[in-house]
Amino acid sequence: GVDKALRRAFRDGTVLSGRSAGAGCWFRRCLSADASGNTRTKVIEYRRVSGIGLVDATLCTHYSNRREAFEYCLRQTGGVGLGLDDGVAVSILGREARVISLNAECGAYTSIIRDGFLHEERLAEGCIHQIESILENQAEGT
Repeated sequence: GVDKALRRAFRDGTVLSGRSAGAGCWFRRCLSADASGNTRTKVIEYRRVSGIGLVDATLCTHYSNRREAFEYCLRQTGGVGLGLDDGVAVSILGREARVISLNAECGAYTSIIRDGFLHEERLAEGCIHQIESILENQAEGT
């Protein structure tokens, strides 16, 4: 199917991109907003959506607005999360990731629930980060 073709394209070095939910499809899971639940009160509900798993983590776009919902999601699913504020992109080439930000207030964060608490680490902008290192360091608590 399409997911196999996208995985093959990724392995072959094809540029794959997306923003918001389009970025989430490349991850194992992402947090998605569903505003259809109660249109009268404008209550937004969040749900976990499965991606194709090119990155073994859960993605949360619009992180500064969804941090509490993302923490709840990570408590339910476990694993490492990546939170991206609006105005932030993560460029992944092979197993390397680089954070690109519009300004100093926007950030990218790795997140994990450890010992009952949310632990976050802001990723340095412009630096090359090894994907495996990001995921392992957060999982191990280093």
